[in-house]
Amino acid sequence: MQLNYQIVRKKLKKLGCVESSRITRGSHRKWRNPKTNKTGIFHDKGGRDISEYTLRDGLKQIGIDWDTFKNI
Repeated sequence: MQLNYQIVRKKLKKLGCVESSRITRGSHRKWRNPKTNKTGIFHDKGGRDISEYTLRDGLKQIGIDWDTFKNI
């Protein structure tokens, strides 16, 4: 399953996560999950898809289960 960053962003917001403001330029976005108080990095490749491996790693960092994310 590969999704672009815009879809990932919408799903993370539905799960209650908050995107941190960017201090520097670049394609990485920092997200925080208030439920677990963990942060994680997600790569914004514009319109290109994020690989499932990279996406799962980011979700693991912020404490969100893959099935929960996939089904939202």
